[in-house]
Amino acid sequence: MTPAFLRYSWGLVLVLLDIRIQYFDILVDFIGYALIISAIKQLARFRSGYGKGLVWAWLLLILSLQEIVPVLGEPVAITGQPAIPTVPMLLYGALVMLLTWIMVHQLLTEMLQHARDVQRRHFAHAIENRRLAYGFVSAAALLYMPFTLNGTENVNVLLPLLLTFSGLLAQIVIIFTCRRAANELRLPVLPEPPLDSDDVPS
Repeated sequence: MTPAFLRYSWGLVLVLLDIRIQYFDILVDFIGYALIISAIKQLARFRSGYGKGLVWAWLLLILSLQEIVPVLGEPVAITGQPAIPTVPMLLYGALVMLLTWIMVHQLLTEMLQHARDVQRRHFAHAIENRRLAYGFVSAAALLYMPFTLNGTENVNVLLPLLLTFSGLLAQIVIIFTCRRAANELRLPVLPEPPLDSDDVPS
């Protein structure tokens, strides 16, 4: 399971990073989602609960094609000017955020039960706190998004920066949680079966 958790974390890293040349994201998100899908499939072989996140990862991969073929409009370049969101891009961003929240929630919920099953109590406690924190930050960002269309300048500068920073920090914490899971939740080494009497050397 260790490679799968690490692959999931690298998928989140690729989704999180947004490095653009002009408008083109050179680390396209669908590569990150493809890694996450591969990781979920491998994890689901050992614990079926991990497979619950697969449908959300596939939906996010499909939606990420917007980065390559921007049918909803060009992505906003990183400039010193404030972004002016459009309704289609706002809905797209909200949908991606919601699906990501559900996908990560499914992962952390199963990871929490997994940690409890293998008696990793300290890690389970950490997972529970991080799941709640990630959910709170995601919910706050989703609730704020409709107000970006008509908020005041002061609110539209300070509050988004706070939410963006909080969201970035929460995602980094999830990435490190996956990497810690690679060590904490690795499969135990099964004992070798006992030798039959006929196999014991005389």
